[in-house]
Amino acid sequence: MFVKVKQTRHTKIGTLRPGVLDVSPLGERGREVVEALMEGENPPVVKLTKKQAETELAKVKSLVPEGSTDEGADGDEGSGSE
Repeated sequence: MFVKVKQTRHTKIGTLRPGVLDVSPLGERGREVVEALMEGENPPVVKLTKKQAETELAKVKSLVPEGSTDEGADGDEGSGSE
């Protein structure tokens, strides 16, 4: 089962950070915690299908926006200290 965590939650199984989470490695206890977080009117965790999870994960390939360059990323270029 895949879920999308919308808000950080501190739980018995650890801290759940925003993003897509595969619940299966968490075991039965983890599944119970996650299912409890999916209840309510505006739940912080929502269930995703495998296809939806793959789509969400594909959106987050890199922290660098597409089309940008890495110039100056190592601090050598464009630092203005010439």
